[in-house]
Amino acid sequence: MALIQSGSTFDDLWGTGGDGAISASGDVLATGNFTTWAAASEQAQSPASNAIIRCTSTFNNTDAIITVDAQTAKARNSALNDLVGAPGIPIGAIASAIGGILPVPWADGGDDTSKCGGALQILAKGNVTIGAAINANAAAAASAKGGQSGGLVVVVSGGTISGSSAISVAGVAGHATAGAKGGGGGYSGEPGGHAGYGGSGGGGAGDSSSRAGGSGGTGYISGNSGGSNGDTYWGGGGGGSIENSGANANGSNGGDGGDRAGDIYVSNSNKFITPSAATGASGGNTGTNGTAGTNGGGGSGGRKHGAGEGAAGGNGGAAGSGGGGTGRGVTGNPTGGTGGAGSTALYTLSSYSPYAGMPGGQGGGGAGGDPGAGPSGGSGASGVSPFVSSMGNGAGGAGAAGGDGVDYVGGAGGTGGNGGGAAGLVLLIGDTVSFTGAVTGKLLIIEGTDAHEFIRGYWT
Repeated sequence: MALIQSGSTFDDLWGTGGDGAISASGDVLATGNFTTWAAASEQAQSPASNAIIRCTSTFNNTDAIITVDAQTAKARNSALNDLVGAPGIPIGAIASAIGGILPVPWADGGDDTSKCGGALQILAKGNVTIGAAINANAAAAASAKGGQSGGLVVVVSGGTISGSSAISVAGVAGHATAGAKGGGGGYSGEPGGHAGYGGSGGGGAGDSSSRAGGSGGTGYISGNSGGSNGDTYWGGGGGGSIENSGANANGSNGGDGGDRAGDIYVSNSNKFITPSAATGASGGNTGTNGTAGTNGGGGSGGRKHGAGEGAAGGNGGAAGSGGGGTGRGVTGNPTGGTGGAGSTALYTLSSYSPYAGMPGGQGGGGAGGDPGAGPSGGSGASGVSPFVSSMGNGAGGAGAAGGDGVDYVGGAGGTGGNGGGAAGLVLLIGDTVSFTGAVTGKLLIIEGTDAHEFIRGYWT
């Protein structure tokens, strides 16, 4: 039985047919009230976002690739900070707006330039044929920003929705330049990816005056700072960790590195990993070297040497932890500890759904303070890739490297990477849905009795 009989009270959904029959040989797909719409050539179609194509009979596209213009996403307000992945749009908010003005997804963090995927509605009383690709993808992320989300394709038919061409409503990856921005929420109902964690700062070096530890990098969880060289300046400060700041030096004694608690759980493999350990400071002869932070924590600060060089700072552990500052000696300082690399397993998912945007990578740890050019900060971790391919969700961007320890001051922890955009939605509602094309994004099909009740519920 056809979904809508002639003389139906739902005719407003299908339009008036006042714009007549279209046999498209140019780029003419746009909002209108047609009797039929058909492609007469392979001329690509580029409708504006939120175009509504109403047909009192059939929509038959066998040749023309449709690429929907991207749209400006909804700007965030003060209640939605830039570090988090923006929430998605509930399906009820979309369904209740079919045939009218659709909601627009929240933007990625701090982004005023790139655009999310656009929206297209095809509403035909007769059969709908999808015989050429439809694309409603997000635009590439702006520099140091999160990825935007994919678009929305809604097809409602009183007959059969058929075809085997691909439909893509993909979000995009967070930008490769770390900015600790969350991704945009999607029509799929899923959130964007959170920003990556920040790296932690390196400890300040022992010197004849006060030297600060490096600050923690900004992230969904920000890194902690490295310790300073204390009040009497001889010892080096400990490197920070994601859970604790590095300790300040105490007189001739080096500061302890910040501890971490336990192994790291890896979400997509149901296992735990042990990050590479921090190392302790070595050398010196007066006071004690600091203790390296546990479980990939901060490197320890070096102690004083009363006749030669002070102790070398310990290296930060591979959880974005800071290196320890070098201790001061009568004949000078050796070297601070290197910053630990960001961990590819330290992140927070915004959702376990395969359509949610993925989080950014962790920033690297800052190096310990050193009197010269300094040791190197740790490398940032790569962003998290989608756990399932071809779902339309964007990957996270890489975290930034930690700062070098230069002129006795500990290097700053690296900024967390940017979150990816969530996938969009393809919504097919018809008496019969035999469409078999590949969909990049979330696909929702409502047919038969469910489709009848769905349309009655929203259009009587």
